[in-house]
Amino acid sequence: MKKCILIIGMHRSGTSALAGALEKLGVEFGDNLLPPSEDNPRGFFEDENVVELNDFLLYLLGSNWYDLTDLPDDPWNYPFLEKVEKEAIALIKNTFETDLFAIKDPRFCLTLPFWLRIFEKLNIATTCVISRRHPVETANSLVKRNGFHFADSLLLWSKYTLLFEESTRNQKRFFVDFDNLLEQPK
Repeated sequence: MKKCILIIGMHRSGTSALAGALEKLGVEFGDNLLPPSEDNPRGFFEDENVVELNDFLLYLLGSNWYDLTDLPDDPWNYPFLEKVEKEAIALIKNTFETDLFAIKDPRFCLTLPFWLRIFEKLNIATTCVISRRHPVETANSLVKRNGFHFADSLLLWSKYTLLFEESTRNQKRFFVDFDNLLEQPK
């Protein structure tokens, strides 16, 4: 059975550092990764097509990654998502051919129920590896990078955290503390 490590955590919470550590251990992330940037010079380890599909899912639900409002009730059973589901299945099949691979996108905090259904249909076992960083540090990083208001950044952190905690509750999951990862990467 194929296995996928889903790297989950709020933007600016250390998900890229966690992904980088896993990549050094030989975990595959695919060949279509977002390029590094000034605020993340070692790279994001995010597949461009996965990010695009997550953004599209949120758009269809009238949202985006920085929206502070709740998603609609039971959004993952909307009939119009069937076409997106087929695209997601094709994306996973065509992008990740190894038996063990990882996918990272902070938007998984919002869209994970959709993706877990995709992996179940593909008979791919998942493990959620969750990056934790102090909410104030995360919020300060969002203020610096995105120009968000500090209070909004904390609210966004809360939304992401509550959603991923609920979505991963019945999944195999591990929490990794960002500060510990930096202090003791091995």
